[in-house]
Amino acid sequence: MKAKKMKKKSIPRHLSYWEEGVDVETFKKWCGDHNVPFKKECRDHVRKQQYKSLLDVGAGLFSEYFGFKEDNYKLDYTATEITPQYIKYGKDLGLKVVEADCNEMPFDDNQFDCCYCFNVLNHNLCYKQSIKEMLRVSKKEVI
Repeated sequence: MKAKKMKKKSIPRHLSYWEEGVDVETFKKWCGDHNVPFKKECRDHVRKQQYKSLLDVGAGLFSEYFGFKEDNYKLDYTATEITPQYIKYGKDLGLKVVEADCNEMPFDDNQFDCCYCFNVLNHNLCYKQSIKEMLRVSKKEVI
């Protein structure tokens, strides 16, 4: 299914640091390692559940995609991101990246087997709507 068109919004001021203050190479050093233990455990869980589609909410530099690729696990991977330089980075790599705020995602109900959301909710002023959105678009689970 295709993503629904959403009205483009500017990045909220409290989140603009990621566009203005952290370039891609610096962010890779901070969060780009897909082999940290908790990420490997989550990928193992996805494989055990035999999920076929995953939405990576606030994907940053898409390290989860590269983890699944390294694991040779075939998965319909879609990512959301709000930071223009990270969106460009993902699209330049040929990844399926949708510009979307986690509080209002342009996807159908139950569109993905599961959603990933790492290190994102702690940056939201209110996380309840984000959780509702992830539950809405997930068929089975939010990780």
